[in-house]
Amino acid sequence: YFFTGHRGRAFLAAWLGGFAFRRRGANPGSLAEIDHLLERGWSVLVFPEGTRSRDGELATFKPGIGLIAARTGRPVVPVRIVGLHDVLAPGRRLPRRAPVEVRFGPALRAEVAEGPREFAARLEAAVRAL
Repeated sequence: YFFTGHRGRAFLAAWLGGFAFRRRGANPGSLAEIDHLLERGWSVLVFPEGTRSRDGELATFKPGIGLIAARTGRPVVPVRIVGLHDVLAPGRRLPRRAPVEVRFGPALRAEVAEGPREFAARLEAAVRAL
């Protein structure tokens, strides 16, 4: 979204510290960037669905968040943002005022024998419960 089609969005993403994260397939460059940021003490925000919701409902989480959790050993904080779809739905050019609620759950860690898909599913269940 931020890196295709509109220079203003790309500028905003870069200014906010965003970087491209391929939505499909292996992504060693983005994983290395996340490792680098975490090692330097930064927090990293990942939208594990891989895209904005078309209808405001949660979609299935992609396994990339599980790969990040397993690879780094870092805790992942489940966060649910309710109402953001009403602020800026896909296709809308300008945001509009609407109530937004942000809910946080207890941090989760990937288990030793847990694969990326299993962790993503567990995180998704935790977010849905918020």
